[in-house]
Amino acid sequence: MKWMLLAGTATVVSLSLGSVVNILRTRHGHYVSGRITYLEHSAKAAGCSLLTFSYTAGGERFHKNFSDTLHGHCAQQLQALGQAHAVGDTVQVWVAHADSQVCCIGPPPTTGTRILTEIKRLIGGAVDLAAAIG
Repeated sequence: MKWMLLAGTATVVSLSLGSVVNILRTRHGHYVSGRITYLEHSAKAAGCSLLTFSYTAGGERFHKNFSDTLHGHCAQQLQALGQAHAVGDTVQVWVAHADSQVCCIGPPPTTGTRILTEIKRLIGGAVDLAAAIG
């Protein structure tokens, strides 16, 4: 059992280092025009529970769910966007120069915030793994 936990921890550490490198690699970007394609409001979620949008960058078209963006962890940002926009509205999408799939609506979070968010996400995964093994 302990060797499984060690293997899982090593995997999390290597993934986290790779994620931090990717975050640093994608810290420079530019804005493109995007469009809100779907909004779902839910009484349970007390506001907007799902937002999708599309944009074009580097000659390629992308369609994203808010949760797949750099702000995807932030429920307050989702709520604010859901209140401020309607389907069909144009939005400014920040896109990383190094990878056009890395994006967010509006300004990107700071590099430090992105690294801390990634570390929290990975630690949560390690805790879940330890609980499953334990």
